[in-house]
Amino acid sequence: MSTDTGRPPRLVIDPSDYAAVYAIGDVHGCLDALLELEDMIREDAQSIEGRKLIVMLGDYVDRGPKSAAVLYHLTASPPSGFERVCLRGNHDDAFLAFLDGDPAGDWVLDHGAETTLASYGVEIDGFTLPAG
Repeated sequence: MSTDTGRPPRLVIDPSDYAAVYAIGDVHGCLDALLELEDMIREDAQSIEGRKLIVMLGDYVDRGPKSAAVLYHLTASPPSGFERVCLRGNHDDAFLAFLDGDPAGDWVLDHGAETTLASYGVEIDGFTLPAG
């Protein structure tokens, strides 16, 4: 019997393996705020010995002006002394669906996709979706 569900495998993290776990959600293209928050987390964790984890809860794109830079930052190494796990949010899923031509992702056009595309140098002023 096949157990392939078409979904990514479930991630299981035992928080007791870590001395500190921090969660960050809804970055939405705001790189400066993310970097400031990471600085605050590093400062808070200075006196904590042991493994430290930052869990990114998704929604990296849309609305804010630096979605591309946020994604680039999160694909680089985590802050020194930390591990990082990045989960995908509904805006991220929808944007990927939109890029794949799936009409299920078209709603991102009303929720900040223009700023995400602009962060990659793509302007879509006057763009309309074909009738489906």
